[in-house]
Amino acid sequence: MAALNLAEGGLHGAIAHLAGTEGDFRGESRVPLGDGVFTTQITRRDNLDVFHIVSTGIASTDPRETRGVRVAC
Repeated sequence: MAALNLAEGGLHGAIAHLAGTEGDFRGESRVPLGDGVFTTQITRRDNLDVFHIVSTGIASTDPRETRGVRVAC
């Protein structure tokens, strides 16, 4: 469950960064948050204002616990 929460936190952070940079943000790697880290990857679809965000959370209590979320917005 912790890894999913981390992935969701990364997703929300990525959306906030996109809004604050007018879409000029491509993600972050191994960002510490709470009891683990998250990584986000952002791609833009065909120069449209559609972004694909993949966020992966890894719990520090069990590095094998990895969860991801993917959205298009």
